[in-house]
Amino acid sequence: MHPFGIGGNAAPPAATGGPSWPGWDIARQVVLVPGSSSASAAGYVLDGWGALHPFAAGMQAPPPIPNGPSWPGWDIARQVVLLPDSNETSVAGYVLDGWGGLHPFSAGGHSLPPYTQNGAAWPGWDIARAVGLVSDSTGTSVAGYVLDGWGGLHPFNSVGHPPLAGVPAVQGQNYWPGWDIVHALVPANDGTSSGWTVDGWGGIHAFGSAPALVPGSYFSGRDMVRGAAGAGGSSGSRHVNPVAPTEQSLFVADGLGGVHAALGTPAVTSPPPGWTADVGRGLAVLEDGTGGYTLDGFGGLHQFAAGGNPPPPGPVGLPSWTWDIARGIALIPGSNSQSAAGYVLDGWGGLHPFGAGMPAPPPIANGPYWQGWDIARQIVLLPDSSDTSVAGYVLDGWGALHPFNAGGHTLPPNSGNGPSWPGWDIARAVGLTPDSAGTAVAGYVLDGWGGVHPFSAGARQSPPYFTNGTAWPGWDIARGLVMRRDAAANAPGGWVLDGWGGLHAVGAAPALAAGASWPGWDIAHAAAGSGGGAGSRHVEPPPPPLPRRNIIPGITYHHQEYELSCEEAAIQMALTREGINVSQTQVLNDVGIDWRRAYYDSNGTLRWGDAYTNFVGDPNGSEVALTGYGTYSPTIARVARQYGGRVLRDGEGINPQDLYDAVLRGHPVVAWVSFDWQAHSHHDYLAFDGRWVQYAGPVEHTVTVIGVDRDAGTVFVFNPWYGPQWISFASFEAAYQTYNQMAVVID
Repeated sequence: MHPFGIGGNAAPPAATGGPSWPGWDIARQVVLVPGSSSASAAGYVLDGWGALHPFAAGMQAPPPIPNGPSWPGWDIARQVVLLPDSNETSVAGYVLDGWGGLHPFSAGGHSLPPYTQNGAAWPGWDIARAVGLVSDSTGTSVAGYVLDGWGGLHPFNSVGHPPLAGVPAVQGQNYWPGWDIVHALVPANDGTSSGWTVDGWGGIHAFGSAPALVPGSYFSGRDMVRGAAGAGGSSGSRHVNPVAPTEQSLFVADGLGGVHAALGTPAVTSPPPGWTADVGRGLAVLEDGTGGYTLDGFGGLHQFAAGGNPPPPGPVGLPSWTWDIARGIALIPGSNSQSAAGYVLDGWGGLHPFGAGMPAPPPIANGPYWQGWDIARQIVLLPDSSDTSVAGYVLDGWGALHPFNAGGHTLPPNSGNGPSWPGWDIARAVGLTPDSAGTAVAGYVLDGWGGVHPFSAGARQSPPYFTNGTAWPGWDIARGLVMRRDAAANAPGGWVLDGWGGLHAVGAAPALAAGASWPGWDIAHAAAGSGGGAGSRHVEPPPPPLPRRNIIPGITYHHQEYELSCEEAAIQMALTREGINVSQTQVLNDVGIDWRRAYYDSNGTLRWGDAYTNFVGDPNGSEVALTGYGTYSPTIARVARQYGGRVLRDGEGINPQDLYDAVLRGHPVVAWVSFDWQAHSHHDYLAFDGRWVQYAGPVEHTVTVIGVDRDAGTVFVFNPWYGPQWISFASFEAAYQTYNQMAVVID
């Protein structure tokens, strides 16, 4: 509970003794006892199971615990209302459930209120939203109204109180059959059957003799208002079946029209229609996580729902095509189960607005367009977009991001530091960090091999590289990227979807189990979390044939400056490809040096530093004399990312053919080899930290591979000791096998 003040007055005192459910959305309303003031207040918090939890604020003791209803395990309580003659020691009132039932309670010696009659009831349907009592209600005689989610007012009374004179007329638009959009009821408390209802957009609708009121805030097209209250009053929440609006509420769509909830997400209870052909192309999830839409290749949008919620309304205004050209979908922020809007992206770059229970957003006039070329892959909207003012990016298959805007929104800045694959359709998805907005944007682009590449635009620094995740070099199998919306700004994360249905955490994101998987079948086409959208599972023809020969331009040669700084010189050279200039001394300092000398223990085991975590020994030492050694790929990849380099792959087991292909595509490779270009067997040593470290004697060396000639069967290396060299495949592969095919591939 968060106190606030109005009109220059101080906020009331903080509450004590109230409940708390961290991580669980179960609180439904707060109500104050009559007479509460800015100096002292007391009341109750109602939870969704019906329990009433007393609290005090500036008083010595909270009010007594009442004997109200309880539905353990069932989130059905919607509002509590207290009788006007209640006080901090003697209370009575009613709890309203979602089916329209009113349940009396009392405590502290107050008489139990009478049961009501003539009221509305919807057994099995959670549609009751609020209750209000007329001002002459007492402990033995009550009357009032129940409000339903469509805007209907339903009078009730008890024995001893005359029935209210029908349903009062409500001014203006007041009733929306089929749309659960009205959330609050505020009685006038002036002795008349009057008051106001409040809808989710902020509209205030007077009834009876109450005067018309102008809302102080209005959220056109966004169901944002959760309650309203007058002096001495309170209201409950607009309740949606609890689906947390984070990417833990995550769905995967397959090409045949199925939608599958990831582990921990409410199950899909109203699925979209299926298809016999693989034509699924997009997926979008409502911000409240209760459902969404799937997109087929011909432009059709199909609703689904989860957690027992009703499906969202059907879209209007969309085009349709007689061929498979629809590629992605994005919903306007705030889209929910009653009103949604967004855009469908076609493969040529066209953006097509639609509305569902609300008007469509403005048309896009300045987006990219490639008539006759199916190259657009995904649309993403900035989080500060609305139904009247939008901005975002279209991702093309080569990795470029193209900004657009409409409705007065600022045009997003161009991204100049993202990935790019000119001539190669390999970009698959884009995700923005949750704090992106206006002129400060950051995010990640996913390639088909599973690489996740950071970018930034405008007044934002590039987000960090992810050091975890899964990649499939040479295999176009990555299909979707979902950013975690609740991640800290300095610790982004998310999930990568593969075509078999697997979900792979990257960055600061927990592991998630997929709701469905299809091992061996590339059929999963999109993944999206609450408020997110995704583009198509687009199966491309194989990439263009690689050249037989390539020498990567723009790489500066550096000789190693220390006796043993070959790894530092190799990454220094590779990073010049990306315009990054660092010294070998800087690399050594950032890798970290373990200066301790080696020794043999009593068992004859060689003990030394851990080359996987530090530079081992003196950089000007001797491998033969065991006074210095070197370092391995994890430290070199780490510092490369630290300097802003884009590491496509690192570690051991990178086979020579993958290495050659990377160089032919223009990616320099730092490779660990033997100094004499011969194969050597291992005689591993035991590091001081307890790790066994692969070791082949005093032959460890590192080179930068910058060229390949398949016809000649040679590689071109910048050798930091001997200089530029052409080395035969046979010699390179023998030396490269010595350290278990260890390498770092730079973009």
